Amino acid sequence: MKFAIIICTHNVAKRLPKTLDSILAQNFDDYEVVVVDGSSNDGTQDVIKSYESKFSGRLKWVSEKDTGLYNALNKGVKMADGEFLEVVGAGDWLEKNALKEAVKCIEARPETDAIYGKTLVWDKNLKASRLLQTSPETLPSQPMQHPSLFYKKTLHDKFGLYDESYRIAADYAFCLKVFWNGKIRAQSFDAVVDNYVLDGISAVRDGLCVKENFRARREAGVSTKASLREALNFVKNKMKK
Repeated sequence: MKFAIIICTHNVAKRLPKTLDSILAQNFDDYEVVVVDGSSNDGTQDVIKSYESKFSGRLKWVSEKDTGLYNALNKGVKMADGEFLEVVGAGDWLEKNALKEAVKCIEARPETDAIYGKTLVWDKNLKASRLLQTSPETLPSQPMQHPSLFYKKTLHDKFGLYDESYRIAADYAFCLKVFWNGKIRAQSFDAVVDNYVLDGISAVRDGLCVKENFRARREAGVSTKASLREALNFVKNKMKK
């Protein structure tokens, strides 16, 4: 199986269908969906069950208590059978050609361990968006857009799972470990993969996000100059509000 799309959920019954429908609409079908639910009590499990037959055996899921986002994500990694992993947020959605464009890139560069496309970032009201494509080269100053990244599951064998002591930035710490310090090459491709909505924990708790980004860079041995610029910009933006 080429792709495993991992979705971590908690009380997202109203938002999850949009994500699952966007996966069903893909024009490439060599994938599985792995949903890790944190014991939701709003009917999320019922939503997942209602989609099982639609995915014809390509959806696997579990619902149980976890200790946080990255505990759930690590469960998803362990459950996944796909060669390449993609992590998508509940409520976000994939472009119809996302997987097809990704596999075209992989076939063109079969030696690569990771590929990444573009992300369309939306405000929480879905009124405005901006196109973003970050890369391993930008990691000292900003994280890569994880929902548009496809990486080999075997990278976890070499670099470990997500650090569960983080609440927001373990994906950033993982990318620093793999692509910056680990020198694993990633190939870009010119297509929008994911529509990301700024309503998750990293957007709502931006102060904690900045703090954990500092930590991730420090632990990766990255210069703090970029981190200082980010902190100053964060303070300036807060003062404007």
